[in-house]
Amino acid sequence: MFKNILVALFFVTIIAGSLQAQQQEKLNALNNYVDFSNEGTHGLLIVHRLLENFNKNINKYVDLPDQQINFYSNKALPQDIFQDYENWFYDTPPNEYFAIISKTSGVLPEPAEKKLKAISGDMKAIMQNINKIRFDLEKMITTLDLTKRENLSTVYDKLEEGVKLFKSYYDKQMVLEREISAVYSSLNIKPENQVYVSVQTALKDVYTSTYTALKAMYNKEDEQYPDLIKAQEAAMTRLNNINLSNLKDTKLLSPKYNNTGQISKSSLGNRSRHRRHLLNQKIYLKNINFMANIIITTIYR
Repeated sequence: MFKNILVALFFVTIIAGSLQAQQQEKLNALNNYVDFSNEGTHGLLIVHRLLENFNKNINKYVDLPDQQINFYSNKALPQDIFQDYENWFYDTPPNEYFAIISKTSGVLPEPAEKKLKAISGDMKAIMQNINKIRFDLEKMITTLDLTKRENLSTVYDKLEEGVKLFKSYYDKQMVLEREISAVYSSLNIKPENQVYVSVQTALKDVYTSTYTALKAMYNKEDEQYPDLIKAQEAAMTRLNNINLSNLKDTKLLSPKYNNTGQISKSSLGNRSRHRRHLLNQKIYLKNINFMANIIITTIYR
């Protein structure tokens, strides 16, 4: 059977105050890699739902409980989930970010740029293969006689191939995160050149605590839940206590959040509920010299 794979979106803080133009250009280049990975994860979530539906579809041919199938098919989606010319799912799709990355040259140190481009290229190839699998599976299910055990086995093998691709993407994403973080650290941006450090710290704490809790859930490390939930709630409280309307030249881009910057808590106490649902939280804050964004997307097994 198709297993749900955890895809944890990484977060890199991009904060700029009175930076030199060269430093700002490097930050923008790093941001392109962050956005590429973020939106790639978004696309994977969409394909995952399709694969889940295919899995439910073939379960009726084996001795498994009937499951409700969501009416969500390839026909209802773009030919390439990661391109999306009609902007159904992205403002800027991952393929376009990859094109920007490919064209950018000489902004970052050559060894770092070479590594980042190579990792992104691997991730792009994985996206292409994942997009192809949704059509391969559809063809198999519509053309093969699934009452025959060998044909069922072929379909399940293809689903398992999807599982491995999702895991490969996650692994590459973690490598990309480390490389981006290393380049960012090398910029040595001093505190006096940063703005709204309290917001930066609060956002990072929310991301880190939530990611840690979700990773523990994925690995079934139940004994850690109480402490992880407390850490996440404490981080959310610190973020909610920041009054965004008091920050100069800052405005909320999303009507979902009020002027106090409050967002709803995501309790991790009910394992069964969270194994059935997806968490997709977005926070966007913007001012003249500051952009921070956090997108946490998870898929539970």
